Amino acid sequence: SFCTLLGFVPTLCRATMLLQAVLMAPGPFYFYPWKAPINHFGGDDYDTGFKHFVTGHRHAVNLALHGVCLFVQLFGNFGLLHAIDQTGVIPQPIAGVPTLTAATAAMWAGYLLVAAPTCPLVVRVASGACIGIAYALAPHVTAAEMDQKAPAAMVAALLVSNYLMAKRRIPVASVIKVVAAMSFWAFGWARVEKLFVDSVSGVIAPANHGLAMGAFGLYLVALGLQRNPLRPLVITGVIFGRLLAAATAYNPLVSLWAYAFQASLFQGITHSAVKEEATLLALERESEERKLRFEWSHVTFFPNLAIHATMKAAGLLK
Repeated sequence: SFCTLLGFVPTLCRATMLLQAVLMAPGPFYFYPWKAPINHFGGDDYDTGFKHFVTGHRHAVNLALHGVCLFVQLFGNFGLLHAIDQTGVIPQPIAGVPTLTAATAAMWAGYLLVAAPTCPLVVRVASGACIGIAYALAPHVTAAEMDQKAPAAMVAALLVSNYLMAKRRIPVASVIKVVAAMSFWAFGWARVEKLFVDSVSGVIAPANHGLAMGAFGLYLVALGLQRNPLRPLVITGVIFGRLLAAATAYNPLVSLWAYAFQASLFQGITHSAVKEEATLLALERESEERKLRFEWSHVTFFPNLAIHATMKAAGLLK
C-alpha cells in the first residue's frame, strides 16, 4: 500500500492525501516520469483498472468522445513537456532530442507495453503509436489551434458515433447539450478571454510568470489535498488556468497545463450526455487508500483502457 510503502502508520497516514495531490495538481491524465514507478509500487494492476473503466464506458458515443479526449490529453501533455524542454532548464545531451519529452514518451509507451500483459498486444501497440504521434506532432500544434480543432473533433465524433454506429442513440437534447458546450468553447470562450486580457493587460509581466504559475500550482495542490477534489479541481483548473494563460500572453507552459483540466472537463460533459458515471467520480465512494490505488491505475493505463474498451465494444476483441 502507499502508506506502508512510505513507512507511514496506516491509521495516521497522510501520504495518501499527498500522493493524491501529486496525481491531481499537474493534471490527472497527464503522464510524467514519476507516474510509472508510483503506479507500479502503489497502484492497481491493469485488470482492476479495466474492470472499473468498462463499468462507466459502454456506450458508443462515450467511447468515441473519449477517443478524442485521449488525443486532446496526449497533445496537451507532450506540448507541455516540450515547452518545459524549450526553457533550457533540463540538459539536452542529444542534440535535437528534447530530453524530458522523449524520456516520458519512451517510459509511458514502454510501461503500457510491459506492465499490462493481460491487455491485448494490438491495444498496447496502438497506445504506443498514439503516444508516438503526440510526441512528434504536439510541439507543432498551439493551444489556440487546439481550441478550434478539439471541439470540432468532439462534435464530429458525437454525430458519427450516435447516428451511424450506436445501437442505442442518446436523446436529441443530449446531443444539443454537447454541441452547445463545444460551440461555446470554440467561439464564446475566446470573447471571455479577450475581455479579461483587455482588463488586465500588462498586469503579469514575463518576469512574474514563474511566480504566477507557482501560485496556481499551490492552489491546485491545496485542492488535491481535499477528500474528493476532482470536480472543483477540473472546473476551477480550467477557468483559472485559461484566464492565467491569457494574462501571461498565452505562455505555453500555462496554456498547455490548463489543457489537462480542459480534456477532463470534456470527458465530464461526455459522461453527462450518455448518463454513464465517470470512473474517477465513482471511485470517490471508496476508502481513501483504495480510491487512490484505483485512480493511479486509471490515469496511468488510460490509453490502453480507452483503446481496449473501444475495440471490445466494436467486436474487434473478445
